Amino acid sequence: MAKSAQSSYAKRMYYFAYGANLNKRNMLRRCPVAEPLGVATLRDYKLCFKRFADIAPMLGGQVMGALWKVTPACVRALDSYEGSDYQHLKVTVLYAGQSVTATAYAMGTTSALAPPSMDYYRELTVGYRDWGLDEALLRRARYDILNVGTAKPPVEQNAPPAPMAKRRSALWDPAEQKSGSLGALTLGRGLLGVKRPTKE
Repeated sequence: MAKSAQSSYAKRMYYFAYGANLNKRNMLRRCPVAEPLGVATLRDYKLCFKRFADIAPMLGGQVMGALWKVTPACVRALDSYEGSDYQHLKVTVLYAGQSVTATAYAMGTTSALAPPSMDYYRELTVGYRDWGLDEALLRRARYDILNVGTAKPPVEQNAPPAPMAKRRSALWDPAEQKSGSLGALTLGRGLLGVKRPTKE
């Protein structure tokens, strides 16, 4: 192995992906030398949306994601992709039964909550399937934004949820439901159930 290659490998670090970079094809396009390790869990945080995926502190919460081993060049590429809205956040994730210090990207508490676009959400579902993650967690996060979300940062949302009668009865907008490309969530018997699309 060449000296420069050895140096690059030695400087590798861990990156915790929970959003668009769960999509393996897209992640490897942005950083071809990134090494996918496996599923990891970030505790005491929750997944939320501010048009794009974000994480916010929540005692007892957890965010499922994937751990990648990346180089400094990968980090620069990810910085360029994520843009100025995201900042580096040092987190401790549980991976293969061990605690691992990794870098994640987070928006912080200044951006307002907002639902993701269908295209972006679809990219997230691909990533969840790539890693075998439970898509119900993703649907739940989007449902929360559409039904009980506010413009306040998620960390401030400790008040009881709005009465059920005041919530929207479905996750997807009518226009989205007509497309048939994504399922709709409905409330029944106090649980979230999935209304399957008739056509993929």
